[in-house]
Amino acid sequence: MKNVILSISMVLLILLACDERETELASGILITKVDYSGCFSTQNPSLKTTSGLINDSLSIEGDQYVLYLKADMVYNCCGALKDSSVIKDNIVNIYIYDSCLQDCLCKCLCLFKFKFSVTGYYGKTTSFKIYLKGYNVKDYSLWKELIYIDK
Repeated sequence: MKNVILSISMVLLILLACDERETELASGILITKVDYSGCFSTQNPSLKTTSGLINDSLSIEGDQYVLYLKADMVYNCCGALKDSSVIKDNIVNIYIYDSCLQDCLCKCLCLFKFKFSVTGYYGKTTSFKIYLKGYNVKDYSLWKELIYIDK
């Protein structure tokens, strides 16, 4: 009886010793949150321009638990950008499309900022591909891509 209790205690101790990181490793890559700023906010008209002073960019920042994929997209300031994603085999495909229905074209550009919070990347090589389908465009085209290698 003592051996059974000791065995059960050992198993419970081992299970309790597993940290959150091991659970994340088993779960796979996920986009847990998306933050929108820049032209998504009507509060910041200074991000609108008719000159070429703003640029597209794609970058990665992070800490030991969350990777932040930051996409800054210069787009028509009357656009209504929406996003979705598909993740398979360590490839994160993000689809951004213009959902504007009326008054969709303006003579200015604006910087739309996306910040994707990604988990489950630990110990993996992850490919990020962002596709764009603009206003009145039939198909998506590759906007930018980036590969992240976690060692």
